[in-house]
Amino acid sequence: IARIALKHYDDELGNHGKPREGDEWTIFAAIVGEREETTRDLLSPQRFFVVSSATGSKCTTTGPPGWCLRDMHAEVLAKRGLQRVLREEIAGRTTKRLTEPTNNGRFRLRESIRLHMYVSDAPCGDATIYRLKNGHLNFTGSKLVLPTREKGASANFLHSKLDAADGNTVGREAEQKLGALRTKSGRSNLPQHLRSTSMSCSDKLVRWGLLGLQGVTSVCEPIRLSSLLVGRDPNTATIMDQKEALERSITRRIVESISALERRPETSQRELARFLTALSKHKLSVHIVEETFRSSMSQLTEAREKIAGRPRAPAQKRQKKGKVSPSGMSINWNCCDGSTEVVVGARGVLQGKKPKSDAEYRRFSSRLCRQRLHSLTTTREDDGPSSYRRCKTNTNPVMQRLRRILFDSGSLQGWIEGEE
Repeated sequence: IARIALKHYDDELGNHGKPREGDEWTIFAAIVGEREETTRDLLSPQRFFVVSSATGSKCTTTGPPGWCLRDMHAEVLAKRGLQRVLREEIAGRTTKRLTEPTNNGRFRLRESIRLHMYVSDAPCGDATIYRLKNGHLNFTGSKLVLPTREKGASANFLHSKLDAADGNTVGREAEQKLGALRTKSGRSNLPQHLRSTSMSCSDKLVRWGLLGLQGVTSVCEPIRLSSLLVGRDPNTATIMDQKEALERSITRRIVESISALERRPETSQRELARFLTALSKHKLSVHIVEETFRSSMSQLTEAREKIAGRPRAPAQKRQKKGKVSPSGMSINWNCCDGSTEVVVGARGVLQGKKPKSDAEYRRFSSRLCRQRLHSLTTTREDDGPSSYRRCKTNTNPVMQRLRRILFDSGSLQGWIEGEE
Protein backbone atom coordinates (compact mmCIF):
# COMPACT_ATOMS: atom_id res chain seq x y z
CA ILE A 1 0.00 0.00 0.00
CA ALA A 2 2.83 2.42 0.86
CA ARG A 3 4.64 1.59 -2.39
CA ILE A 4 1.48 2.21 -4.42
CA ALA A 5 0.93 5.56 -2.67
CA LEU A 6 4.53 6.69 -3.25
CA LYS A 7 4.47 5.56 -6.89
CA HIS A 8 1.28 7.57 -7.32
CA TYR A 9 3.05 10.67 -5.91
CA ASP A 10 5.84 10.30 -8.47
CA ASP A 11 3.67 9.40 -11.47
CA GLU A 12 0.42 11.33 -11.04
CA LEU A 13 1.04 14.58 -9.16
CA GLY A 14 3.41 16.23 -11.63
CA ASN A 15 5.98 18.77 -10.43
CA HIS A 16 3.93 21.94 -9.97
CA GLY A 17 3.39 22.62 -6.27
CA LYS A 18 5.80 19.97 -5.03
CA PRO A 19 8.54 20.98 -2.54
CA ARG A 20 11.92 21.95 -3.95
CA GLU A 21 14.11 18.85 -3.94
CA GLY A 22 16.40 18.79 -0.90
CA ASP A 23 15.34 22.28 0.17
CA GLU A 24 11.72 22.02 1.31
CA TRP A 25 9.75 19.34 3.11
CA THR A 26 6.10 18.35 3.20
CA ILE A 27 3.83 15.57 4.45
CA PHE A 28 2.18 13.26 1.92
CA ALA A 29 -1.00 11.29 2.56
CA ALA A 30 -3.06 9.00 0.35
CA ILE A 31 -6.23 6.97 0.78
CA VAL A 32 -5.85 3.67 -1.06
CA GLY A 33 -8.77 1.42 -1.96
CA GLU A 34 -8.46 -2.35 -1.93
CA ARG A 35 -10.76 -4.70 -3.83
CA GLU A 36 -11.03 -7.98 -1.97
CA GLU A 37 -11.11 -11.37 -3.71
CA THR A 38 -9.22 -10.17 -6.75
CA THR A 39 -5.70 -10.82 -8.04
CA ARG A 40 -2.94 -11.68 -5.57
CA ASP A 41 -0.60 -9.26 -7.38
CA LEU A 42 0.03 -6.62 -4.70
CA LEU A 43 0.85 -3.91 -7.27
CA SER A 44 -2.06 -4.66 -9.58
CA PRO A 45 -4.48 -1.74 -10.20
CA GLN A 46 -7.24 -4.37 -10.20
CA ARG A 47 -6.61 -4.88 -6.47
CA PHE A 48 -5.26 -1.56 -5.15
CA PHE A 49 -6.06 1.95 -6.41
CA VAL A 50 -5.52 5.46 -5.05
CA VAL A 51 -8.77 7.22 -4.20
CA SER A 52 -7.34 10.57 -3.08
CA SER A 53 -4.02 12.09 -2.09
CA ALA A 54 -2.55 15.37 -0.87
CA THR A 55 0.57 17.11 0.37
CA GLY A 56 0.17 19.25 3.46
CA SER A 57 0.89 22.82 4.47
CA LYS A 58 0.18 25.16 7.35
CA CYS A 59 -2.54 27.76 6.93
CA THR A 60 -3.12 31.01 8.84
CA THR A 61 -5.74 32.59 6.58
CA THR A 62 -8.35 34.98 7.92
CA GLY A 63 -10.51 34.70 4.81
CA PRO A 64 -14.29 34.11 4.84
CA PRO A 65 -15.39 30.89 6.59
CA GLY A 66 -16.32 28.05 4.30
CA TRP A 67 -14.44 29.33 1.27
CA CYS A 68 -10.91 28.93 2.66
CA LEU A 69 -9.16 25.77 3.75
CA ARG A 70 -8.42 26.31 7.44
CA ASP A 71 -6.78 22.92 8.00
CA MET A 72 -4.38 22.01 5.22
CA HIS A 73 -2.62 19.03 6.75
CA ALA A 74 -2.21 16.17 4.29
CA GLU A 75 -4.42 13.68 6.16
CA VAL A 76 -7.32 16.15 6.27
CA LEU A 77 -7.05 17.03 2.56
CA ALA A 78 -6.84 13.36 1.55
CA LYS A 79 -10.00 12.74 3.60
CA ARG A 80 -11.74 15.66 1.91
CA GLY A 81 -10.73 14.27 -1.46
CA LEU A 82 -12.47 11.04 -0.48
CA GLN A 83 -15.54 13.04 0.51
CA ARG A 84 -15.59 14.64 -2.94
CA VAL A 85 -15.48 11.20 -4.57
CA LEU A 86 -18.32 9.94 -2.34
CA ARG A 87 -20.53 12.94 -3.14
CA GLU A 88 -19.92 12.66 -6.88
CA GLU A 89 -20.78 8.95 -6.78
CA ILE A 90 -23.93 9.46 -4.71
CA ALA A 91 -25.06 12.24 -7.09
CA GLY A 92 -24.55 9.86 -10.04
CA ARG A 93 -21.97 12.06 -11.74
CA THR A 94 -19.23 9.43 -11.75
CA THR A 95 -18.90 5.64 -11.75
CA LYS A 96 -19.68 4.07 -8.38
CA ARG A 97 -16.36 2.45 -7.50
CA LEU A 98 -16.67 2.83 -3.74
CA THR A 99 -20.35 3.00 -2.82
CA GLU A 100 -23.45 0.89 -3.21
CA PRO A 101 -27.11 1.58 -2.28
CA THR A 102 -28.70 0.10 0.84
CA ASN A 103 -32.28 -1.10 1.34
CA ASN A 104 -33.24 2.09 3.19
CA GLY A 105 -32.30 4.45 0.36
CA ARG A 106 -28.89 5.37 1.74
CA PHE A 107 -25.40 4.49 0.55
CA ARG A 108 -22.53 2.59 2.11
CA LEU A 109 -19.02 1.47 1.27
CA ARG A 110 -19.10 -1.62 -0.97
CA GLU A 111 -18.63 -4.80 1.01
CA SER A 112 -15.80 -5.79 -1.34
CA ILE A 113 -13.87 -2.54 -0.74
CA ARG A 114 -11.51 -1.68 2.10
CA LEU A 115 -9.87 1.71 2.60
CA HIS A 116 -6.33 2.32 3.87
CA MET A 117 -4.49 5.56 4.60
CA TYR A 118 -0.76 6.03 4.09
CA VAL A 119 0.95 9.01 5.77
CA SER A 120 4.63 9.77 5.20
CA ASP A 121 5.22 11.00 8.79
CA ALA A 122 3.52 10.50 12.13
CA PRO A 123 0.22 12.42 12.35
CA CYS A 124 0.61 15.64 14.31
CA GLY A 125 -0.38 15.57 17.96
CA ASP A 126 -0.03 12.66 20.35
CA ALA A 127 1.24 10.20 17.69
CA THR A 128 4.46 12.24 17.34
CA ILE A 129 5.51 11.71 20.97
CA TYR A 130 7.89 8.75 20.92
CA ARG A 131 11.43 8.02 22.07
CA LEU A 132 14.32 9.07 19.82
CA LYS A 133 17.79 7.61 19.35
CA ASN A 134 19.20 10.20 21.78
CA GLY A 135 16.92 8.91 24.54
CA HIS A 136 14.64 11.95 24.62
CA LEU A 137 10.97 12.07 23.73
CA ASN A 138 10.17 13.67 20.39
CA PHE A 139 8.62 17.09 20.94
CA THR A 140 5.20 17.82 19.48
CA GLY A 141 4.41 21.43 18.70
CA SER A 142 0.70 20.68 19.07
CA LYS A 143 -0.94 22.57 21.93
CA LEU A 144 -2.61 20.71 24.80
CA VAL A 145 -6.38 21.07 25.21
CA LEU A 146 -7.50 21.15 28.81
CA PRO A 147 -11.24 20.43 29.22
CA THR A 148 -13.14 23.02 31.24
CA ARG A 149 -13.63 20.72 34.22
CA GLU A 150 -9.85 20.23 34.54
CA LYS A 151 -8.89 23.91 34.62
CA GLY A 152 -7.37 23.57 38.05
CA ALA A 153 -4.42 21.81 36.42
CA SER A 154 -3.70 24.72 34.06
CA ALA A 155 -0.79 25.84 36.25
CA ASN A 156 1.29 23.20 34.45
CA PHE A 157 1.23 25.31 31.28
CA LEU A 158 4.46 27.07 30.35
CA HIS A 159 2.83 29.85 28.34
CA SER A 160 0.36 30.71 25.58
CA LYS A 161 -2.87 29.89 27.34
CA LEU A 162 -6.06 30.90 25.60
CA ASP A 163 -9.71 30.21 26.21
CA ALA A 164 -11.39 28.64 23.20
CA ALA A 165 -15.00 29.48 22.32
CA ASP A 166 -16.30 26.56 24.36
CA GLY A 167 -14.32 27.49 27.46
CA ASN A 168 -11.55 24.91 27.15
CA THR A 169 -7.98 26.05 27.76
CA VAL A 170 -5.29 25.56 25.12
CA GLY A 171 -1.55 25.92 25.74
CA ARG A 172 1.88 24.31 25.90
CA GLU A 173 2.56 22.21 28.98
CA ALA A 174 5.83 22.02 30.92
CA GLU A 175 6.01 18.24 30.55
CA GLN A 176 4.43 16.43 27.61
CA LYS A 177 1.22 14.67 28.52
CA LEU A 178 0.48 11.42 26.68
CA GLY A 179 -2.89 10.46 25.19
CA ALA A 180 -4.29 13.99 25.36
CA LEU A 181 -6.33 16.13 22.98
CA ARG A 182 -4.31 18.74 21.14
CA THR A 183 -4.80 21.48 18.57
CA LYS A 184 -2.58 21.97 15.52
CA SER A 185 0.88 23.40 16.20
CA GLY A 186 1.61 27.06 15.67
CA ARG A 187 3.83 29.89 16.82
CA SER A 188 3.03 31.02 20.36
CA ASN A 189 3.56 34.69 19.50
CA LEU A 190 0.81 34.77 16.85
CA PRO A 191 -2.21 36.98 17.51
CA GLN A 192 -5.07 34.92 18.89
CA HIS A 193 -7.22 35.35 15.75
CA LEU A 194 -4.45 33.72 13.67
CA ARG A 195 -3.93 30.71 15.93
CA SER A 196 -5.35 27.43 14.74
CA THR A 197 -8.24 25.93 16.67
CA SER A 198 -8.28 22.83 14.44
CA MET A 199 -7.71 19.62 16.36
CA SER A 200 -4.53 17.63 15.69
CA CYS A 201 -4.50 14.89 13.06
CA SER A 202 -4.02 12.25 15.78
CA ASP A 203 -7.29 13.39 17.36
CA LYS A 204 -9.08 13.61 14.01
CA LEU A 205 -8.07 10.06 13.15
CA VAL A 206 -9.69 8.94 16.43
CA ARG A 207 -12.84 10.86 15.50
CA TRP A 208 -12.88 9.39 11.97
CA GLY A 209 -12.41 5.93 13.45
CA LEU A 210 -15.58 6.47 15.47
CA LEU A 211 -17.87 8.63 13.32
CA GLY A 212 -16.43 7.86 9.89
CA LEU A 213 -14.79 9.74 7.02
CA GLN A 214 -17.94 10.62 5.08
CA GLY A 215 -18.45 14.06 6.59
CA VAL A 216 -21.73 15.99 6.71
CA THR A 217 -24.24 13.92 4.76
CA SER A 218 -27.55 12.32 5.62
CA VAL A 219 -27.44 9.67 2.89
CA CYS A 220 -24.20 7.83 3.61
CA GLU A 221 -23.49 5.22 6.26
CA PRO A 222 -20.26 5.67 8.28
CA ILE A 223 -17.18 4.84 6.20
CA ARG A 224 -14.04 3.97 8.13
CA LEU A 225 -10.42 3.09 7.45
CA SER A 226 -9.28 -0.51 7.75
CA SER A 227 -5.66 0.42 8.33
CA LEU A 228 -3.32 3.36 8.87
CA LEU A 229 0.27 3.11 7.61
CA VAL A 230 2.90 5.63 8.70
CA GLY A 231 6.42 6.03 7.35
CA ARG A 232 9.22 5.23 9.78
CA ASP A 233 11.06 8.16 11.34
CA PRO A 234 14.81 7.43 10.92
CA ASN A 235 15.43 9.30 14.18
CA THR A 236 13.23 7.07 16.34
CA ALA A 237 14.88 4.65 18.75
CA THR A 238 13.04 1.62 17.37
CA ILE A 239 10.06 0.94 15.11
CA MET A 240 8.23 -0.37 18.18
CA ASP A 241 8.60 3.01 19.93
CA GLN A 242 6.92 4.75 17.02
CA LYS A 243 4.24 2.06 16.68
CA GLU A 244 3.50 2.20 20.40
CA ALA A 245 2.84 5.94 20.05
CA LEU A 246 0.52 5.28 17.11
CA GLU A 247 -1.43 2.65 19.05
CA ARG A 248 -1.62 4.81 22.17
CA SER A 249 -2.76 7.92 20.33
CA ILE A 250 -5.31 6.35 17.97
CA THR A 251 -6.41 2.73 18.40
CA ARG A 252 -6.47 2.74 22.21
CA ARG A 253 -8.38 6.00 22.32
CA ILE A 254 -10.94 4.60 19.87
CA VAL A 255 -11.40 1.62 22.22
CA GLU A 256 -11.65 3.97 25.23
CA SER A 257 -14.31 6.04 23.47
CA ILE A 258 -16.34 2.94 22.59
CA SER A 259 -16.17 1.84 26.23
CA ALA A 260 -17.35 5.29 27.34
CA LEU A 261 -20.25 5.07 24.87
CA GLU A 262 -21.26 1.66 26.18
CA ARG A 263 -21.49 3.05 29.71
CA ARG A 264 -23.90 5.82 28.69
CA PRO A 265 -27.62 5.01 29.21
CA GLU A 266 -28.56 6.84 25.98
CA THR A 267 -26.85 4.19 23.85
CA SER A 268 -29.44 1.59 24.84
CA GLN A 269 -31.81 3.26 22.36
CA ARG A 270 -32.32 1.03 19.34
CA GLU A 271 -30.65 3.17 16.65
CA LEU A 272 -27.71 4.13 18.84
CA ALA A 273 -27.28 0.51 19.95
CA ARG A 274 -27.23 -0.65 16.31
CA PHE A 275 -24.55 1.92 15.49
CA LEU A 276 -22.50 0.92 18.51
CA THR A 277 -22.69 -2.78 17.61
CA ALA A 278 -21.38 -2.07 14.08
CA LEU A 279 -18.68 0.22 15.48
CA SER A 280 -17.46 -2.39 17.97
CA LYS A 281 -16.97 -4.92 15.17
CA HIS A 282 -14.78 -2.59 13.09
CA LYS A 283 -11.07 -2.73 13.88
CA LEU A 284 -8.45 -0.24 12.71
CA SER A 285 -4.93 -1.65 12.41
CA VAL A 286 -1.88 0.62 12.53
CA HIS A 287 1.53 -0.05 11.01
CA ILE A 288 4.95 1.57 10.67
CA VAL A 289 6.41 0.98 7.20
CA GLU A 290 10.00 1.16 6.00
CA GLU A 291 9.11 2.77 2.66
CA THR A 292 10.30 6.38 2.80
CA PHE A 293 9.02 9.61 1.31
CA ARG A 294 12.08 11.50 0.10
CA SER A 295 10.60 14.96 0.78
CA SER A 296 9.61 14.33 4.40
CA MET A 297 11.24 16.47 7.10
CA SER A 298 12.72 13.46 8.89
CA GLN A 299 14.33 12.11 5.71
CA LEU A 300 15.76 15.47 4.67
CA THR A 301 17.07 16.17 8.19
CA GLU A 302 18.82 12.80 8.31
CA ALA A 303 20.35 13.42 4.87
CA ARG A 304 21.64 16.82 6.03
CA GLU A 305 23.26 15.30 9.09
CA LYS A 306 25.07 12.74 6.94
CA ILE A 307 26.61 15.42 4.71
CA ALA A 308 27.31 17.93 7.49
CA GLY A 309 30.67 19.60 7.01
CA ARG A 310 30.89 18.98 3.27
CA PRO A 311 31.24 22.03 0.97
CA ARG A 312 27.98 23.07 -0.67
CA ALA A 313 27.41 24.32 -4.18
CA PRO A 314 26.35 27.98 -4.69
CA ALA A 315 22.81 26.83 -5.57
CA GLN A 316 22.51 25.47 -2.06
CA LYS A 317 23.09 28.79 -0.28
CA ARG A 318 19.79 28.54 1.61
CA GLN A 319 20.89 25.23 3.08
CA LYS A 320 24.07 26.47 4.78
CA LYS A 321 22.63 26.25 8.27
CA GLY A 322 21.56 22.67 7.67
CA LYS A 323 17.87 23.57 7.84
CA VAL A 324 15.02 22.81 5.51
CA SER A 325 11.80 24.78 5.30
CA PRO A 326 8.20 23.61 5.04
CA SER A 327 6.63 23.93 1.63
CA GLY A 328 4.14 26.76 1.30
CA MET A 329 2.13 24.90 -1.34
CA SER A 330 -0.27 22.01 -1.09
CA ILE A 331 -1.36 19.62 -3.86
CA ASN A 332 -4.55 17.57 -3.84
CA TRP A 333 -5.73 14.83 -6.22
CA ASN A 334 -8.73 12.51 -6.33
CA CYS A 335 -9.98 9.86 -8.71
CA CYS A 336 -13.08 11.78 -9.86
CA ASP A 337 -11.19 13.33 -12.76
CA GLY A 338 -7.55 12.58 -11.97
CA SER A 339 -6.56 16.26 -12.00
CA THR A 340 -4.36 18.04 -9.46
CA GLU A 341 -5.06 21.30 -7.67
CA VAL A 342 -2.44 23.55 -6.03
CA VAL A 343 -3.42 25.61 -2.97
CA VAL A 344 -1.39 28.37 -1.28
CA GLY A 345 -0.95 27.57 2.39
CA ALA A 346 -0.90 31.17 3.63
CA ARG A 347 -4.31 31.86 2.05
CA GLY A 348 -6.11 28.54 1.88
CA VAL A 349 -7.17 29.21 -1.73
CA LEU A 350 -5.91 28.34 -5.21
CA GLN A 351 -2.56 29.58 -6.38
CA GLY A 352 -2.96 32.85 -8.28
CA LYS A 353 -4.06 36.36 -7.51
CA LYS A 354 -4.24 37.27 -3.82
CA PRO A 355 -7.94 37.62 -2.96
CA LYS A 356 -9.00 41.02 -1.62
CA SER A 357 -12.75 40.51 -1.27
CA ASP A 358 -15.19 37.76 -0.34
CA ALA A 359 -16.16 37.45 -4.01
CA GLU A 360 -12.52 36.82 -4.97
CA TYR A 361 -12.14 34.27 -2.19
CA ARG A 362 -15.11 32.43 -3.67
CA ARG A 363 -13.60 32.65 -7.15
CA PHE A 364 -10.27 31.18 -6.02
CA SER A 365 -11.70 28.69 -3.53
CA SER A 366 -10.44 25.11 -3.54
CA ARG A 367 -12.71 22.27 -4.67
CA LEU A 368 -12.10 20.81 -1.19
CA CYS A 369 -13.31 23.82 0.77
CA ARG A 370 -16.37 23.34 2.93
CA GLN A 371 -18.80 25.23 0.71
CA ARG A 372 -17.69 23.55 -2.53
CA LEU A 373 -18.10 20.10 -0.99
CA HIS A 374 -21.47 21.08 0.44
CA SER A 375 -22.67 22.31 -2.97
CA LEU A 376 -22.12 18.85 -4.47
CA THR A 377 -25.11 17.50 -2.54
CA THR A 378 -27.45 20.52 -2.60
CA THR A 379 -29.67 21.88 -5.33
CA ARG A 380 -28.35 25.41 -4.88
CA GLU A 381 -24.61 25.96 -5.11
CA ASP A 382 -24.48 28.02 -1.95
CA ASP A 383 -26.61 29.67 0.63
CA GLY A 384 -23.66 30.96 2.64
CA PRO A 385 -21.99 29.40 5.69
CA SER A 386 -25.37 29.18 7.44
CA SER A 387 -26.49 26.64 4.81
CA TYR A 388 -23.67 24.29 5.80
CA ARG A 389 -24.35 24.81 9.51
CA ARG A 390 -28.06 24.02 9.04
CA CYS A 391 -27.13 20.87 7.15
CA LYS A 392 -24.66 19.90 9.88
CA THR A 393 -27.30 20.47 12.55
CA ASN A 394 -30.18 18.72 10.79
CA THR A 395 -28.45 15.75 9.18
CA ASN A 396 -28.66 12.27 10.68
CA PRO A 397 -29.89 12.84 14.27
CA VAL A 398 -28.28 9.59 15.41
CA MET A 399 -24.83 10.88 14.41
CA GLN A 400 -25.56 14.22 16.06
CA ARG A 401 -26.40 12.53 19.38
CA LEU A 402 -23.27 10.40 19.14
CA ARG A 403 -21.13 13.47 18.50
CA ARG A 404 -22.49 15.16 21.61
CA ILE A 405 -21.89 12.08 23.75
CA LEU A 406 -18.36 11.54 22.39
CA PHE A 407 -17.32 15.14 22.97
CA ASP A 408 -18.67 15.04 26.51
CA SER A 409 -16.97 11.84 27.67
CA GLY A 410 -14.14 9.47 26.88
CA SER A 411 -10.93 10.32 25.00
CA LEU A 412 -12.54 13.11 22.92
CA GLN A 413 -13.89 15.04 25.90
CA GLY A 414 -13.12 18.71 25.39
CA TRP A 415 -13.15 18.61 21.58
CA ILE A 416 -13.03 22.11 20.07
CA GLU A 417 -15.37 22.64 17.11
CA GLY A 418 -13.14 24.93 15.07
CA GLU A 419 -13.76 26.33 11.60
CA GLU A 420 -11.88 24.34 8.97
